[in-house]
Amino acid sequence: MLLPPLRGHSSEYIDKAIRDNYKGKYTIVMGDLNAKVGQRKAGEGKTMGSFGVGARSRRGDMLIEFAEEQKLVITNTYFKKDKTRYWTWESPNEATRNQIDFIVSSQRGIVKNCEVIAKVCITSDHRLVRAKICINTILARLEFINNKKKESINIMKLKERKDEFQLKLKNRFACLDVEDIDLDTRCDKLTTVMLEEAASLASTKKSENTKLEEDKTIEALNLRRKDLRKKEIKTRAEKIEYAEMVKTVRKKRRQRTRKRKYDIILQTLKSGRVPNAARKQDSNKSRICQLRHEDGTLTSDRSQILEICAKFYQDLYSSTKPETDTPKCKANSKKKDELPSVLQKEVTHAIAQMKDNKAPGIFL
Repeated sequence: MLLPPLRGHSSEYIDKAIRDNYKGKYTIVMGDLNAKVGQRKAGEGKTMGSFGVGARSRRGDMLIEFAEEQKLVITNTYFKKDKTRYWTWESPNEATRNQIDFIVSSQRGIVKNCEVIAKVCITSDHRLVRAKICINTILARLEFINNKKKESINIMKLKERKDEFQLKLKNRFACLDVEDIDLDTRCDKLTTVMLEEAASLASTKKSENTKLEEDKTIEALNLRRKDLRKKEIKTRAEKIEYAEMVKTVRKKRRQRTRKRKYDIILQTLKSGRVPNAARKQDSNKSRICQLRHEDGTLTSDRSQILEICAKFYQDLYSSTKPETDTPKCKANSKKKDELPSVLQKEVTHAIAQMKDNKAPGIFL
């Protein structure tokens, strides 16, 4: 979030500017907020740390209230520093020092450090405040992709309920006000309305009523696992719980898949549709759809494909060539080359390469 300088404006204007522009997954609000938050009080553990300084002012109460409402944290108060590394503003007569410059973040876990830079000469009565921010980009990208996934719609089911779909769209479009907006926003609104109505009539997503008990159990465990994974800083107990949760979710998913396969096979055996069941179970395996005969013609017939494969491997492993005697090497047909004698300089070089105070070995 980036805002223009707000110096000279009223507190109502500043509050409205921050609230109107507050959005996004990672939000950082920083600058001269002209507020003294002081020490942490009871019930403010989610908003500020235990390293606040000074007494709280009226604007400090406003900042704490805003942070609690928007679920923000004041990062300056979470890291223990020397007493001289807290204050950010000094009066002209050098008699008063306060902490009024803050870095406020939407997520505590991404801020690894926050400190005041003292040894920087700037023409200001404020000191620089620096924060170290680390973001797990892989995890953030996965969450972004999962949030952007569109809900799949059953087209055939939607065609069957075409009249109802058109009636719903007509009613929604009649209540939609798109007169005083630009073309792109109007297009986005119309698209959203059509997708919402299509999903309400022909969504492929399972409803809560059709979910089995095992599905609900796995979903609850998976939600807990995701909550633990999102935490940037985990305790030892949480790390152990996360590892056990991963194993439990995987085990229950395997059991559910095995049970569903068993139910499908049992159902198909009762109905006499064994080939269809086998085809469903092997849907993830690649199959040979076509093969070419020796004359170059293609065939997709299953029996002919099996015959071609059988003939290929039969010709591959059955050799028709007569065995030939391989000539044996005569022993001692050539004289072995005599090794040259060891030179004195080679011995000297080997001794020089040896380490001091080490055993020479069994060969020396």
